[in-house]
Amino acid sequence: MTGKETYLEHAQKTLEYNLQSYNKYSIMAASYGLAVESYLHSVQMHIVGFQEERLTREFLDESLRAYNPLKLVQIQYPAIDTEMLKKLKYPVDEKPKAYVCLKGTCTLVEDPKDIPEKLS
Repeated sequence: MTGKETYLEHAQKTLEYNLQSYNKYSIMAASYGLAVESYLHSVQMHIVGFQEERLTREFLDESLRAYNPLKLVQIQYPAIDTEMLKKLKYPVDEKPKAYVCLKGTCTLVEDPKDIPEKLS
């Protein structure tokens, strides 16, 4: 979510470190299983726009309404998050847009009604 590779590397090392011992903890290891699932199948939604804009709010509402327990939703403000937007290679336009990222591939969504389909 931060775009920092170091955090992803630390997450991978931590999950690998606990790989041999998690099964000893029965139901208490469920959080480890969720962490592995989130690491392997992460779903990110990036909404590019200002929260006070109607279309940005529609993207946010639809993304929160659509069911996917692994999704992370983040609003990127064009005037504030310029470095992150450059890193993500998202163009900054007047019109708010959203991107659904699955397995490292991001798909542009221009209509909030398309979000549930893109997240499934």
